[in-house]
Amino acid sequence: MLQFFGGVRSAHGHPSELGKLPRLVGIAPTLVERSPVLLAGQIVAPRRIELIEVAEPELREREDGEIVFQPELTCLCGSDLPFFDAEFDGRTLDYPLDPGYSLHEMVGTVVATSGTRFSPGERILAVPRDQCGFFERFVLSEQRAIPLPNNTPDEQALLAQPLGTVLFALKKLPNLLDLDVAIVGQGPIGQMFCSGVRNLGARHIIGVDLLDSRLSFSRHMGATEIVCNASDDPVKAVRSIL
Repeated sequence: MLQFFGGVRSAHGHPSELGKLPRLVGIAPTLVERSPVLLAGQIVAPRRIELIEVAEPELREREDGEIVFQPELTCLCGSDLPFFDAEFDGRTLDYPLDPGYSLHEMVGTVVATSGTRFSPGERILAVPRDQCGFFERFVLSEQRAIPLPNNTPDEQALLAQPLGTVLFALKKLPNLLDLDVAIVGQGPIGQMFCSGVRNLGARHIIGVDLLDSRLSFSRHMGATEIVCNASDDPVKAVRSIL
């Protein structure tokens, strides 16, 4: 998870360079006086992000309503990394990319609205269109946000978006009651799948990953067996379990 923070604008007004590691820039997690100039991230070359100045977003008149959203905490999804690494399975990217790539799982605060679903100051989870959310503030449809309960920590609320992806996939599966399942990959999504298929009644739940550090958590999330394919043949290991 990455936290938005302030105080990075350069003294001479030039874009600040973030080097080779993705970091996020924004404002403190409270509403502030809106400025005509904001910071946004722009990937200018593979594995290189710069901060640039952009105009304050403006609401438009739409039937579904819009909000100005101020992100404060975000997850870096695996689908964000290809924009940064330029590894798109044969697809080439023309750099620099448009400002805002690539973040799309975030929680924060409503700054202004032209709709009726939210009020300024309300805490929400938001999903920007086309993964273009690397801004201090940006506009999105209020249909792409949900309110957050006051008693839920941001770190937990943030996981609602990837969890929703897992639940959507699980609905497409047949009845798993008393079936055996192998889940290849035990990152956050794989861990959520372990928990999901456990609740759907799977019998053997085999977590497979290259990293022992991930597998050490898999049993907690519902895996009944684990296989480290950095040292074991995963096909042989799964067959021996079943």
